[in-house]
Amino acid sequence: DINRLCAAYIPEWLSKDTVSAAEVAAFYADQEKVRCEETSLKKALWLRQVSTGTAWGWRFWRGLRFVLQMAVGRLRDYRRKLPATGSNASDDSHPAASLGSPRFSAFARIPAFCAGILLWFRDGPY
Repeated sequence: DINRLCAAYIPEWLSKDTVSAAEVAAFYADQEKVRCEETSLKKALWLRQVSTGTAWGWRFWRGLRFVLQMAVGRLRDYRRKLPATGSNASDDSHPAASLGSPRFSAFARIPAFCAGILLWFRDGPY
């Protein structure tokens, strides 16, 4: 709603000497602002339940989120331990020789995929 305020209302209000109560009321009645507030409230209530809910579903959600975050961390650590590609990686027996292979490329996308899942778990369906 701050974007709506700054884009649509503030420029108009700054061009005037005074702002009437009706103009302020029009901002609070703006449909885009109301939708934004509804979405924000839903997300806040969702995050509160995710963080403090005691039902088994919320506990499961937090546990699954923890496991996924731990998996992403482990994958990140594993990727850091892999040697860098370069001219010294031309030996086929060297672990870095297959880094350009499609199999490794698929592996390299796993952390990004897991990060997307984690964002969904963190932010919820909103």
